[in-house]
Parts: sequence; structure tokens; C-alpha cells
Amino acid sequence: MPTPGFSLSTDTNTAEYGASYTLFRTDEAPLTGTVFTDMGEHAVLVDGIPARRSMVIVRFFGLRAHGEPLGNPRVLARFTPGDPGRGAAAAVCLGEPGRLVLDLGHPLDTVDADLRELLCDIVIEIAAEFLTDERAAHHRHYRADLRRQDIAAELGTLDVRQQRGFRRLAAARADTDAAWALVQALRQQT
Repeated sequence: MPTPGFSLSTDTNTAEYGASYTLFRTDEAPLTGTVFTDMGEHAVLVDGIPARRSMVIVRFFGLRAHGEPLGNPRVLARFTPGDPGRGAAAAVCLGEPGRLVLDLGHPLDTVDADLRELLCDIVIEIAAEFLTDERAAHHRHYRADLRRQDIAAELGTLDVRQQRGFRRLAAARADTDAAWALVQALRQQT
């Protein structure tokens, strides 16, 4: 199936790990609009172990097919490592082979099958570019560092709670010792 023309838009504000593209109509592919892309991540199982992998978030703005508006749909292109399997779009992310799993939102799940296939081809082409350049590596590092910072903050909070617990335990021991001393003193009086 033909892919509509699209070009990188260098004069549009985008997210730090994103880009913007302008779709332009061709004879074979009657789509126009603007595409904003950004990196994200999602949870997968790799050899039975939970892991994080990249995904590309694709937002269409002013999307039109044959001049008819299709709204501003959002598509998620999730990279899943492993064998692509039948019917899946094979992909490589940071040297790891796998497949792209596309999540078409409304209204794309209700449009004509040929148009849906055309939009999927655009998303696959853009996602393949994103997953094979340094944005994917930088984004993975950025997200891993955020998780590290969150865990360090949690650990700091746990340390403070532990110190408070030790102080409360020491106070409770002192209270217990004082109460026991009182018991002993009363025994000696009788």
C-alpha cells in the first residue's frame, strides 16, 4: 500500500524526545495533517521477567482523508521484544529484535480498512525511525534515571521512618525499664 508523503517539520515545537511531521497528499494516499510524536515506555515480560520497553506515541492533528476530517486520533506503537510472529510489523529497538503492536484509538478503529492500513503504515514507518535512532536510547536512560531518583527518594523516606521507629523503640524500652523499676521498688517495700 502506498504511504502518503510526510516531511519533518523543523519549525514546530515538540517534546524533548519527539518530532513533528507534516503529512501531504499524494495521488495514491489522500491524507493531510500534522503528526506529533513522542517517546514513552510500557511494561513487558522478557523471559518471564518484568521489563520496560520503548513505545512511540503518535498524535494526529487536523487529519483529513479525501478532504474529510478524521479528528485528532492518537496511536500507540509499542515495541515488544521477541519473535515478530505472523501479521505483526517486525521492528528493531536499540538492537533488540521484536515487533510493533499498534493501538488505534477512536475514530481510527471505525474507518475504512484501506485507510486504516494506510495510517498503520505511516505509524510503522515513523515508529521504526524513532526506535532505531538515539532518541530511544536517551529516552530509556532518562526514564531509568527518573525511576532511580524515585527509588532513592523512597529509600530516604524509609530511612527517616526507620530512624523515627528506632527513637520510638528506644523511648518504649526506657518506659518499660522505668515501669519495671517501679515494680521492683514496690516489691522491695513489701
